Amino acid sequence: MGFDCKKVLSKCKAKCCGPVPFPKKLYKKLRAKTQRKVIKTKEIYQRMGSSLGVMVIPFTLEMICPFLDGRHWCSIYEERPEMCRIFGKESIDAKLLRCPYLKENGEER
Repeated sequence: MGFDCKKVLSKCKAKCCGPVPFPKKLYKKLRAKTQRKVIKTKEIYQRMGSSLGVMVIPFTLEMICPFLDGRHWCSIYEERPEMCRIFGKESIDAKLLRCPYLKENGEER
């Protein structure tokens, strides 16, 4: 089957989704698609290869991603940032990117 967040959304309410850093260029492109009010943003600098990139972290009152709709589904799924794409992959050696409810193969924990 595979990893599918929709299976456990009733339990987790997508708390893992945010605040998420976006590359500034991507955030500017997508910000018209926000589903929740952004109360502030913070810019941070992150090394990207041999250069520094600007990342934007949008904050909402709920402290979750502003691109989640009322059902907690991602409204920018096809254009989501890399951090969102790798979340849930147990092959990534970062415990904070592992879902506490699902294994990478889709089985519940």
